[in-house]
Amino acid sequence: MKAECGGNKEERERKKGREEKRERERERRERKWIDRKKGESERKERGEEEKERQRKGRKREKKRKKKGRGERKEERKKKERERERKKWRKKEERKKEGRKRKRGRERKKERRERKKGREKKDERKEREKREEKKWRKKMRERKMRKERNGEMRKERKMEERERKKERKKEERAKEECREKERERKEEKERVSKERETEREREQE
Repeated sequence: MKAECGGNKEERERKKGREEKRERERERRERKWIDRKKGESERKERGEEEKERQRKGRKREKKRKKKGRGERKEERKKKERERERKKWRKKEERKKEGRKRKRGRERKKERRERKKGREKKDERKEREKREEKKWRKKMRERKMRKERNGEMRKERKMEERERKKERKKEERAKEECREKERERKEEKERVSKERETEREREQE
């Protein structure tokens, strides 16, 4: 009697499990269908964009081929010169800006000194020295910060390079495994074919 009751309970649980499984399967199918529809529309859009990009690329390639090799070389040189000019101009502007700021600071200093004309000469010199020291310290710190940032960038680049190398190694290893697996299958097939032919010969 007890065994019978246990059996009914198990049956109910199995039935419940089957129903839940069916429900999950139905939900999965619905999600899959929705994803497929969404994916189709996205692919369509991407396809149009890709076509346009390819068309533009072909146009560019045509233009590039039209130009002679010498012309391209000349163009590169021209661009290089332009870049150098821009760099130089920026540098000059920064210098100019620095000079302006310096002049502004000096004028400010002079105004303050005129205001406090009663101050003694030595005290004024002392103050100037202190300000100069402060300014130099600030500049030093800024320079160090820049250098630190540069080093950090270098480290990040090196790490990225290492990661890429590792990825490549892994890919190579996977490819080798796949190749070995293929060879093993081919060998197996060849051996089985040879056996088959031998068997046929024996039967004959």
